[in-house]
Amino acid sequence: GCEAYVHLLNRTEWNSVPSVIQLHGPIVMFAHALGWPEPDSEFYRVARLMEETCLRLADGIYSSSRCSADWCAKYYGLDTQSIPVLHTGVDTATFRPLPIPKQTRPTIAFVGRIERNKGVDRLVEAGCKLADEFPELRIQVIGRGSPKVVAELSRTANAAGHPDLIEFPGYISREELPEYLSRAHVFAAPSVYEGGPGFVYLEAMACGLPVIACQGSGAAEVIDDGETGFLVEPGNEKSLYQALARLLRDETLRNRMGRCARNYVEREANSEECLSRLESFYCHVVERCRRTPEHV
Repeated sequence: GCEAYVHLLNRTEWNSVPSVIQLHGPIVMFAHALGWPEPDSEFYRVARLMEETCLRLADGIYSSSRCSADWCAKYYGLDTQSIPVLHTGVDTATFRPLPIPKQTRPTIAFVGRIERNKGVDRLVEAGCKLADEFPELRIQVIGRGSPKVVAELSRTANAAGHPDLIEFPGYISREELPEYLSRAHVFAAPSVYEGGPGFVYLEAMACGLPVIACQGSGAAEVIDDGETGFLVEPGNEKSLYQALARLLRDETLRNRMGRCARNYVEREANSEECLSRLESFYCHVVERCRRTPEHV
């Protein structure tokens, strides 16, 4: 809605509120990594101008990932050394490994928008091949999305001879989600590109699951490949299949990675620590603006 643009352009010396911008998927990232909006479109030209103006006028900038900061450094000339990576983290008291039994069927959990750019189609295609080795395999596709894509996923599973491969629980509340994650064996969300760390990965890790994500974007920053999960090539079904097969075959590996994943979140992405760091950043910006009232 362009609220930040209007706010920043209308600040005055006698009516100024210190303003901070969080980078979490800038327009230049969407255009050049995902193809929307088209880089030669009028929409992109205007949006990029507005985004750059906001970043120039803001009193402070932080980013949920180094990935998003790097995009703005490349296209707007920002100094990434002055942009801290901060996010709100995960409530590790809510998202934790619950003392409940795992599903009786080997279960891969996916959480997110049910859209192709989230890689759910590749996940189902890999799952169809895995089901030949693991006949009881189930993929839980949790979330809302395009009815067309949901129908296509079901057709893919049916055509492969695995009509009960996929379960669509729909939207699951934040309070209920830890139970679903705790009962699953593996978490996989092979999204083509994520500008930020992707809280669904951190929530799954907090619940003690090994996670699978794609290389080359913000999600990769919170996953230690081979330690807390696996990073696969975007859009590469074979790479995804191999990572899933390795985890499904090896319970010891799953458990080790799950413990490492939980330890990582407790150490690096605990919401109490993350919010404290974010508060400190805000306080620093406010104090700096007080010392330099001519900052507008």
